[in-house]
Parts: sequence; C-alpha cells; structure tokens
Amino acid sequence: MHKPDNPKVLELYEFIKRNENSDSDFWSCGGGDEELIFHLDYYFTDTDWNDLEADLTNWPISRLELFVYCIMNGVSYSPDELVRIIKEYGTENTMISWKGINHRFKLILPLLEADYDSQRETNDIRMEIYHNFDFVEVHFDLLARGINNFIPKLEKIMKLLGREQVLAKYPLIKSKLEAL
Repeated sequence: MHKPDNPKVLELYEFIKRNENSDSDFWSCGGGDEELIFHLDYYFTDTDWNDLEADLTNWPISRLELFVYCIMNGVSYSPDELVRIIKEYGTENTMISWKGINHRFKLILPLLEADYDSQRETNDIRMEIYHNFDFVEVHFDLLARGINNFIPKLEKIMKLLGREQVLAKYPLIKSKLEAL
C-alpha cells in the first residue's frame, strides 16, 4: 500500500482515499473539491507542491481521477473576483489563491503525461482535463503573468489534448493566443 513521505501530501492522499467511494455529489457540490483546494491553497508550501507532483505517479488511477477533478473544478477566481478579494481581505489571501492556481496549472502536464504513460485503454484523466479546461480559460491572464514559459507549457498541454479541439471548445483561449 502506498504512503506518501510528506505529511501534508499524506493528509491530502488520505482525504481522497477516505472519500473516494462517496457519492459524486460530495465531489461536485458537497464541498469535497473545495475542501481539497482549500487544503492545497492554505497549507501547501512550494516544497509540498513539488513533493505532491513527484508522488502522484504512485497514486492509483481512481484517486488521480478524483484529484484531477478537484484541481480543475475546485475554487476558481476571475480577475474581477481577485480584485474584490484584495479589497475585502488584503493581498495575503489573494496571493495564496493565486499561488494555488499557478501550482494547479503546473500539475496538468505531469498528470497528462502520467495518463499517456499508463498504457490504459481509457483516458479518464485526459478527458477530465479536457472537459474542465475552462479552469485555464478563466485564469488565462493570471497564469500568463504568474508562470514562466506559460504559453509553451499551454501549447504542450493542448497538443496532448488535441489542440484544435481545445481551441474549438474554449474560444477565449484561442482569441487570447491570437492576440499575443
């Protein structure tokens, strides 16, 4: 049985394991995805994020699928919402969320590559990312400002997902790329 070395990654892993057989409503509207994102945003350091990325290759596919669902669907902020949060709560809370959004994006490529490496007949991780790529669309401007080499990373992700299909489904990404 797998057990992550990092205590924060272990806590996250155990949360998913404990709830993996919960009704899908737990993950979609019962707060499971938001609880997971809150844990990542407020408790994970850069080191914890790096440890998480390294550890994901040891996770069973069923837990990876739930994790992918959460990072693509959990708490998201539009630029207007971030401005409101800054005014209401100060920059510390906003920077935590911004950092979490950037780290969540950075996990997409390793998760896609793990899905390709698994030699599985179904591509549930890839499909989950594709169907919830509005996470990238909503946060495009934040990600472009916060991540070095964002566009090459985005292009590599879109290549793995099917670039033309992504741009057809998410026209805002297409228009932002064309404007560069």
